Amino acid sequence: MFECSLKEVGVLKSIIDVLTSIIDDAANFMAKPDGFGIIAMDPSHVSMIDFFLPKETFDTYKCDSKVKIGVNIGNLNKLLKRVGSSDELTLKLSEKGNKLQLKFKGKATRTFSLNLIDLEEEEYPSPKMQFNAKVILDDPNLLSSAIKDAELFSDHVKLDVESNKFTVFAKGDNGEVEVEIPSERDALTLEVKERSSSLYPLSYLTSIIKIGSVTDNLTLEYSTEMPMQMLFKLKKIGEANGYIKYFLAPRVEEEEEFEEEITDEDI
Repeated sequence: MFECSLKEVGVLKSIIDVLTSIIDDAANFMAKPDGFGIIAMDPSHVSMIDFFLPKETFDTYKCDSKVKIGVNIGNLNKLLKRVGSSDELTLKLSEKGNKLQLKFKGKATRTFSLNLIDLEEEEYPSPKMQFNAKVILDDPNLLSSAIKDAELFSDHVKLDVESNKFTVFAKGDNGEVEVEIPSERDALTLEVKERSSSLYPLSYLTSIIKIGSVTDNLTLEYSTEMPMQMLFKLKKIGEANGYIKYFLAPRVEEEEEFEEEITDEDI
């Protein structure tokens, strides 16, 4: 059995919208007694997303045991776009377990049933890694703005962190941009074991950073030429905060070329 209701639907709508640009057409959500979420990889296995809303974020939540809910993400997103700003959303698994019922209760009550998909997906554990650098941004828009600047010149971005500053750098045929955020800014906290620098694909960062609009803060953790973990603490709903963990592989070969270009010009 699985049934839950939510009056503040904005965060969930934003999450599902972001998932459509990361995950393949269909994926398994997981409903458990302690909450609702998903762990999935993008089709190229370059990134992984781990999203979870604890049961305390919902107005009502009933789930007796772990249940897989396989859905077409795009179709689910289309339905959630029909939720009104003042509507209450109820999600319910049908008795036969083959449909997900979505009920929007506002001035009218609208009920949709989404056919479930039987997916034989591998279950991925959320990675456990050690990092040399941690960047905590109380204002995720700082990174969002820097990524938009980087997109003007390149399809990849270099993230560099030292004890006193965090730098976003991009370079292309038409020019380059550097965005430096000093540690004395109130919105930035740095924990650096050693200077770390790595290159990441902008297309993936552009997709996930959209969730910043419903995020209280963002923590980046990475090491030189290693995968990056992005932890988004979602805005509080009900009595708790949900989270999104996003893991992104680096572009190691491009990083080497990138550094060579800089070195050649500097010489």
